[in-house]
Amino acid sequence: LNLYMGNRSEALGVKQDIDGISDVPSEQVRDSVDRASELPGRELSTKEANAFWINKAVMFYRNHPAAGLRLVVRKCLLFCNTYEFGSNMDYYSSKRFSWVLSFPLLSFGLVFPFALLGFFMVSRSTIALGMTRSLFILLAASVILFYVSARLRICAVPFAIILAGVALARLIDLVRGRERRSLLLAGVTLAAGLAIAHVPVGAYGLCLDLALATSHLNIGQHYYHQGDYDKAVAELREAVRHDPARADSFAYLMASLDKLHKPDIELGTYDYLIEHGSTNATVLFRAAAIPYARGQWADAHSRYRRAVALDPSNCVAYNRLGRISIAMGDGETAEKHFRQAIAINAQWPEPHYNLSVLCFGRKEYEAATVHLDRAKQLGIDLDPAYAKALADAMNQ
Repeated sequence: LNLYMGNRSEALGVKQDIDGISDVPSEQVRDSVDRASELPGRELSTKEANAFWINKAVMFYRNHPAAGLRLVVRKCLLFCNTYEFGSNMDYYSSKRFSWVLSFPLLSFGLVFPFALLGFFMVSRSTIALGMTRSLFILLAASVILFYVSARLRICAVPFAIILAGVALARLIDLVRGRERRSLLLAGVTLAAGLAIAHVPVGAYGLCLDLALATSHLNIGQHYYHQGDYDKAVAELREAVRHDPARADSFAYLMASLDKLHKPDIELGTYDYLIEHGSTNATVLFRAAAIPYARGQWADAHSRYRRAVALDPSNCVAYNRLGRISIAMGDGETAEKHFRQAIAINAQWPEPHYNLSVLCFGRKEYEAATVHLDRAKQLGIDLDPAYAKALADAMNQ
């Protein structure tokens, strides 16, 4: 599966999920077998499924040799890039948790140019260094065969460091010997290596948001299961920001906020997501519920209006807009909102009850009785005091 993941027409040279296959390692085997079994129409064994995915990768190169060559060149360049491409975990997110990684360590973008120079400077007569160069080529090829990620590339880094050390030692000898021509060639090689290593990731058309989202989700899940909901919210909101379409990130974020019971943090989280372009109607609806519960009618009204603009089928939002309109003294608008909620879900008793209360306030007792009877038929938990007041008004 991993071979096909990095060798197909949609491949970009880094880890990319395949539709219908989970990115959770424990579920990938099952999903890959299920997907492979769709074509032959029978359940394949794990071995048969592996052969299926390998064959698909091979057929990509057979059917599209030019595209395959471009992909290999692309992966070679990405292997040389200074950026640490993530898989299920991201280096740049994870370094916050390591005191070692907090130091200003050398990046691969600095090691690679010197390793490239050392690669050409290794003498054939030096067997140990020749083997180092061969192992570096072998390990680099094993990464490029699949896809480029920091976790796979790390195996080749020790040999790159050795080659870089060879380059530094030879450069010192060249300076001492004042070998200008060799120094010029070395400078050109270093410049080329630096240029290749520091090509902006955007130049390859890569979007890193999905990898970052996966990393934040994994960290957030860890905090959630540890009961540290403050930290879980901080991580999961970043996961949702980077990949708003990912359902599990959103579900864990909502669950963490529910466990936290801190309305200010909850509202701040929603506003953060909205500020970063979230168009999730649930985010807007839940954000509106907080000022609504506090009686902050103007703020709640604005937020609910945005929620129903994204999800016109939200009868709860229309019902609450009606109650907000009553609180703000606009009975006519309140009636429109209640009737809209009923039009969406005629079997929900609350907007019928609210319409009854609204009509009662207008002294339209017959209409109030009709709506109250309908609310009772639909099973509302009736307020005895209001029912008695309406009955008395009708008798008078």
